[in-house]
Amino acid sequence: MEETQEREMISPDNQMYISGNAMEYRLGNTDKILAEIEKYLKGYYIESIINDQTGEVQYRTVKVGDPLCNEMGVHYIMAFLHSLFNSQYVQGNWTEEFWQYMLSHYRKRLAMNLMINLNNYEIKEHNYHAVIDLVFGVIPGFTSRLKFDRERQSYTNWLRTQEGGRFSTPEPKTNPFNIFAGKKT
Repeated sequence: MEETQEREMISPDNQMYISGNAMEYRLGNTDKILAEIEKYLKGYYIESIINDQTGEVQYRTVKVGDPLCNEMGVHYIMAFLHSLFNSQYVQGNWTEEFWQYMLSHYRKRLAMNLMINLNNYEIKEHNYHAVIDLVFGVIPGFTSRLKFDRERQSYTNWLRTQEGGRFSTPEPKTNPFNIFAGKKT
């Protein structure tokens, strides 16, 4: 990931809240967690530092060890996560049993691919379980939104709240030609 993209993702502003709506935020707010996983796999983090002279926030990359896998491994893992963490995927309606089955399926699929490609992805054997646990640690929380149509039901509640909040009492009419503007006519 380029450093400018990284800065945009971690820059503290409220643009997402101002320009977007809650549904867009809920459906599309996976970039930060995915970026953190990618940095962890690559063995670094971004540190923000305030420049004493200018007061500006500056960012620097801090290496914290060897990467857990090479670029090919990072690419596979991120593609795997992106296939699950998207707005289309979360619109499902799964039973508890099917959700449990799919969690098992995803974990097996991930574990099998990483084991088969251990050398290709340059994953050290002692890091194998750490990579699986890291990646799989976020999947149940995100996919639990699929159970019993909860995600779509929550939109219905949100829309009701928004519709209910749109009604307001009209402002009293004023005559723009009145020298006492703002007074009721």
